[in-house]
Amino acid sequence: MLPQVQPIGSLKTRITLFTLAIFMTSLWSLTFYAGHMLRQDMQRQLSDQQFSVVSFIASAVDVHLTERIRTLDLVVSSIDPSMMGQPTVLQHLLDNRTVLGTMFSGGVLITDKLGTAVAEAPRSVGRVGLNFMDRTAVAGALSQGQTVIGTAVLDKRLGVPVIGIAVPILDAHGRSIGTLAGVMALEHAGFLDQLTQSAYGKTGSYFLMDRQQRLIIAATNRERVLQPLRPRGEIPAIDRFVDGFEGSQVYSNLAGVEVLNSVKRLTVADWGVSASIPTAEAFAPIRAMQQRMVMAALLLTVLVGALTWWLLRRNLLPLTNTTKILAQMALSPELPQPLPVERQDEIGILIQSFNHLLHSMAQQKEALEVQLRLFSAFIDALPNPVFIKNKETVFTACNKAYEEAFGIERAHFIGKTVLELDYLPLAARQAFQVADVALIAQGGQTSEEIELIFCDGLRRTVLYQRCTFDLGPEQGGGMLGLLVDISERKQVEEALKLREAQYRLLAENANDVIWTLDVQGRFTYVSPSVAKLRGYTSAEVMQQSLQQALMPQGVPLVLQALQKSQAAAKAGLTIPEWRAELEQPCKDGSTVWTEVTTNGVLNADGEFLGLLGITRDISERKERDDYRRFHSQILEKLAAGTQLKAILEAIVLGIEALHPNKLCSILLLDEAGQRVTGCIGPSLPDFYNKALEGLVVELGMGSCGTSVCTGQRVVVEDIATHAYWAPFRVLAAQARLGACWSEPIRSGSNRILGVFGIYHRNKHTPSDADIALIEQTARLASIAIEKTVAEEQIRNLAYRDSLTRLPNRRLLDERLALALASSRRTGLHGALILLDLDNFKPLNDTYGHAAGDLLLIEVARRLSASIREVDTVARLGGDEFVVVIGDLEADAKVALEHAQAVAEKIRAALAQPYLLTVVAHQNTPAIMIEHHGSCSMGLALFTGQDTQRQTELLKQADDAMYRAKQSGRNTIHL
Repeated sequence: MLPQVQPIGSLKTRITLFTLAIFMTSLWSLTFYAGHMLRQDMQRQLSDQQFSVVSFIASAVDVHLTERIRTLDLVVSSIDPSMMGQPTVLQHLLDNRTVLGTMFSGGVLITDKLGTAVAEAPRSVGRVGLNFMDRTAVAGALSQGQTVIGTAVLDKRLGVPVIGIAVPILDAHGRSIGTLAGVMALEHAGFLDQLTQSAYGKTGSYFLMDRQQRLIIAATNRERVLQPLRPRGEIPAIDRFVDGFEGSQVYSNLAGVEVLNSVKRLTVADWGVSASIPTAEAFAPIRAMQQRMVMAALLLTVLVGALTWWLLRRNLLPLTNTTKILAQMALSPELPQPLPVERQDEIGILIQSFNHLLHSMAQQKEALEVQLRLFSAFIDALPNPVFIKNKETVFTACNKAYEEAFGIERAHFIGKTVLELDYLPLAARQAFQVADVALIAQGGQTSEEIELIFCDGLRRTVLYQRCTFDLGPEQGGGMLGLLVDISERKQVEEALKLREAQYRLLAENANDVIWTLDVQGRFTYVSPSVAKLRGYTSAEVMQQSLQQALMPQGVPLVLQALQKSQAAAKAGLTIPEWRAELEQPCKDGSTVWTEVTTNGVLNADGEFLGLLGITRDISERKERDDYRRFHSQILEKLAAGTQLKAILEAIVLGIEALHPNKLCSILLLDEAGQRVTGCIGPSLPDFYNKALEGLVVELGMGSCGTSVCTGQRVVVEDIATHAYWAPFRVLAAQARLGACWSEPIRSGSNRILGVFGIYHRNKHTPSDADIALIEQTARLASIAIEKTVAEEQIRNLAYRDSLTRLPNRRLLDERLALALASSRRTGLHGALILLDLDNFKPLNDTYGHAAGDLLLIEVARRLSASIREVDTVARLGGDEFVVVIGDLEADAKVALEHAQAVAEKIRAALAQPYLLTVVAHQNTPAIMIEHHGSCSMGLALFTGQDTQRQTELLKQADDAMYRAKQSGRNTIHL
């Protein structure tokens, strides 16, 4: 039976109350808002009206005060300063000004400069002779020299409150010599009648206030006249008025009465006109209107509540009837019938929708029954045993495969636990029961491989899968179990594992790196040999992307091979083998060259899985090929006649390019092999190369010096600690050198021509490949040096005298031609000196050719020392020599003097004694000979403008030389 709804909680009651609450909230909000806005509008309107009234009164008071001040100014203008000493004249003046009596109800008076009254009108008041310096008007006018309106005070003579206005009387110099003062009795001041004799509204009043004195001058309520305002701080609104505020505001006075007050300041005096009225009187119409609105709101609230209740009861009646019918349907065993629809409104649509829901539920129930039958048939058709247990582990269902597997009918299973059956050993049944209870208690699913003996007596490996389910509190939960025979699959897996182990053993022991790559370009296997190749472990490489495993230029090549292999597999074509040489990064920052070979991998269905690759280290082969190309390039440079320094630099830079972690240098030696003449090390610091040039080679002078002295390879693995480098340790540290290996460069005759060195930034031990490299490079450098030396020797034979090493006739012709060309270009003279030794033949005949040769060599040395480096000394043959002097002066006379000076220097040098050590015959001791000789010289001056040829120039010098011999030898002839 359906529960009964209490009237207070019914839908009608709740909707009625909710509607009434909304209506009341809206109505009362509108009521209060309208009342508040009406009050504000009324206050603004009344404030404007009140302010207009006080503004008008203030303007009128300003006019009257201004008129009285002007009248006093007029009278003062008629008073001559000389009249101040004639009281009678002044009294007569006041008596004749009757207009003053109409304007000043308290009379007028004239005071002297001390403030004492000397004349008055009317005379009956008796002010003459009295001092009025205590009055602010008189004192202010005398001190300030301008008109002053005084403070309201109680006049002792008149006995009423008065206000005085004093105008100063000035002498010719503008100094105050007296005042004319008018006194107004506040009770009889006609211009204040509007303030004192009329009320504002019924209970309101007017005030005239002195702001500076905080004093009430006049008021509707006479009791307030001359009463001070409340002290500052008691009523902030009054303080605002006193501080200069003009306008209207609402505040509460000391009696607690809320009033609306407006104030307007005067312009003539520092006064203010105020009008005040209680808000109870001002806003009385608003309050009456608000009371009427509240009464109307109450009546409307009651009316709306009753109407809402009636309308809801009438419109919800079909819903109430439907509820009663549904309660009866719930108690009936028959199928629910469609509900009657009384009206086509929202409730009618709701009932129709419910009827449609009943129809849909009937159809769903029928479809569910069909699905249950289909599901049962499907479960029975499954080849794998399936069973269902409830939460107490009792069998509730199983399929035919389960019956056939264990040879027990379904009816024998249903309603029993596994412990109550005997188709399995007791230990197995107990284990199943414990596992089932635990799984149902914690929920979830499990999967495990177990061995079972089926009814055919065979032991099989099965995959035992279980999962729990929950059908709600009424249906409860349970467990679904599935047995899958995987015996054949296990056998295949074991065979695959054995084969995989064999392949893995082969892959892991191979020198080459074997790897697989999936279609996304990720490594799925890498053999351990990668550690030897690149320094990374297999696990580290499998975490790397292709971009990390290869250098940038190799990545697109591998991806292209992957795409082509995948495309070929998709098209059903044979996947082509792909091969390339790729550079790969190593863990220590270096790189290694490899040969990569790949082929596609397909599964049993022919689907492309990725690439199988083999990576082989070809760094040594690559280095050999690179070195071979480098060797060929150097030989090509040699064949092209490239200078030796450029070739040696190419050797050094080439080795550094092949091995970026190395720095190289070649040290060249002099002919004696004892001094460094050059250091070829482009990558070494300049200060390091310059420090080595010119050093004498000694044992212990670094790796290179020791290698030259010993003729052996010297390997220093740590410069910082090795004794060979002690003299140069600081220099090496500045150049940041840590290790040095040196190899002597030998000629074909085993003479040491130089030394080749390899440096490392840190201490380093050479490998076998490094030793081979340093030997090969030293041999290559020796080829270049020997070739250059041989070419130089050939050149010397062609252009030099073999005995004296001076230029021969061929080189002399070239030098002389250059001198003539230079003379033509510059216009400077040149000179040619041809000399022949005197007494040479007797020496040669007496001591043999050996003595003659020694003399010729010494003569050549002295000649070379006597001239500039730019000049030329040549041997024509025998004992004849030629000296070519270029770039003399343009003036022929000066040039001749210069040439004769050089010739004289040569003659004097050759005339010095010669000490010659001669071996006359073999096996005889050497003898020392002192030879005295001289020379005869012929000098020819030339210029580029001359037309003579070289042969003519030589002939002229030769003729001059013969004339010198004929004249007695040891002379110079031009």
